[in-house]
Amino acid sequence: QGLITSAVEVGQALTNLTGTLTLYNGLMQFVPKGNAEIVASPNFVPAAQELTVTELQTNFEQYESELVLVKNLTFTSTGTFAASKTYNTTDGSKTLVFRTNFGKADYIGTDIPTATKDITGIAIEYNGTAQLAARSLADFVDAAPITVGNPVFAPVAGSYADSVWVSLTSATAGATIYYTT
Repeated sequence: QGLITSAVEVGQALTNLTGTLTLYNGLMQFVPKGNAEIVASPNFVPAAQELTVTELQTNFEQYESELVLVKNLTFTSTGTFAASKTYNTTDGSKTLVFRTNFGKADYIGTDIPTATKDITGIAIEYNGTAQLAARSLADFVDAAPITVGNPVFAPVAGSYADSVWVSLTSATAGATIYYTT
């Protein structure tokens, strides 16, 4: 009881699946009463819903236990992934907890990515905190580079007899401008 022993592949359908729905630290979970039968077809993998960190955290109940995609996440720690651990990620302004919820996933024991990633995973929860749990290494995709607009200088370039205040701005939200004097 509580175990599905059939080797189920992503996209396969199950039939004769019985069990109970329970809450575990706020997350709805299904506890099977026995094994299920695998249906030969159709093989169907749902498309991940693309969300921002803010959307996932604000409307978590709407996405609980669903496949989601959160883009432009960077892990704030280094090392290797361990099973059943949490790691903070950031989109540059908000923090999202990533959990290694699947102890036999192929990314357990691999290096935590240092590059920005688009991560597909299951939206899970622990005591009211939204979390993201990837299923495999294939769920980590290099994020597309962000194109940043040219900075705008005010006043315009030139020679000035007196000291002036200079302003540097960018139309790209969240852009950081580095300068030297």
